[in-house]
Amino acid sequence: MITDNLKKFLLERNENSDLNFTKLVEMLENSKYEFIGVRLRGAMGLATYRKAYFDMDRMDEEDNELIFFVILHEYCHVLKIDRMGKAEMISQLSAEKFEDFFDHIIGEEIVADRFGSHYYYRFNKRKYPKYRTQQLNEEWSREEYKGKISDIHGQITDEESYDKLMNYFIVDELG
Repeated sequence: MITDNLKKFLLERNENSDLNFTKLVEMLENSKYEFIGVRLRGAMGLATYRKAYFDMDRMDEEDNELIFFVILHEYCHVLKIDRMGKAEMISQLSAEKFEDFFDHIIGEEIVADRFGSHYYYRFNKRKYPKYRTQQLNEEWSREEYKGKISDIHGQITDEESYDKLMNYFIVDELG
């Protein structure tokens, strides 16, 4: 399921792009998950249990290549969260040791970047540039990423605190 505003936005991008946004929209429409166009705080995309949110204002400012990739990246997170289960995901995110929390997130981000790159190629018959991914296999990038997520460590302790944090990032549901 894809909200009308997100679908319209992606199909408009398709009109002036050599990327296969039509196929991407078709995949999202036929999915059992929800893809929702919103306003987010500090992120272009946010995945949670069975849903992915995308910041419509931020996407409007970005290029087609990045938009396409981010949607696939978040789709992977939704798949992984669903397969893992919300309770297990919360358990991983509520790890007491920062290293355990960090390792979980880095692992998930690397998988989502690989998934996004793979499906980007499958849909468009060209590689997504590696330099545009998070490059979290590289030590310099991992160190930089630590600073981005360190504030979140310790905020998630149970389902209620997880839901509260997710709701903090969703500023306005436009769909």
